[in-house]
Amino acid sequence: KTIDELNDFNVNRVGELARVPVRHLVIAFGRAGFSLHRKARGIDSTPVYPPRARPAIGEEESFAADTNDYSLLLSVVYRLVERAGRRLREMRKVGGRLGLRLRYADGREANRFFRLPYETNLDSMLFDAARDLFAKLLERRVRVRTLALSIERLAEAPAQIPLFAVDDTPKVTALLTALDRIRCR
Repeated sequence: KTIDELNDFNVNRVGELARVPVRHLVIAFGRAGFSLHRKARGIDSTPVYPPRARPAIGEEESFAADTNDYSLLLSVVYRLVERAGRRLREMRKVGGRLGLRLRYADGREANRFFRLPYETNLDSMLFDAARDLFAKLLERRVRVRTLALSIERLAEAPAQIPLFAVDDTPKVTALLTALDRIRCR
């Protein structure tokens, strides 16, 4: 409605609006005329905040030769999960959402995301979600060029075991930590 009224006044650009005297804008638009005048001149007292970075980590692997070998692709998904899980554990973080992206040889991409039942950094839980996403993503009969995994909604790893955690969670965590040390060598 405001745009139509401004067009009636032959005002089509912000520069033209900035040249209109404020008293004319107040007569035409009431109290909103003051706001229009200030905005057209770039006057705004609202504080400007930088965008909040959403913490996330990502791992990506491109193939030397495009492939559609399912077992090879799934093994790469597992390798991406292992690397991402290790980074999460090093950072003492857990992730709440997992994303998987495929880039096909023809340049098209497919993305899917999965919200984890609870935040984790355990490879087995991350891989279960990634495997399900991978099965849903691999719909085309075109070779794959790139696989990328992202883990989002990062939070501090809890110092205490979750109330409904699987009984062997501390053992699995200790095992993964030992494997991470071995892989770093």
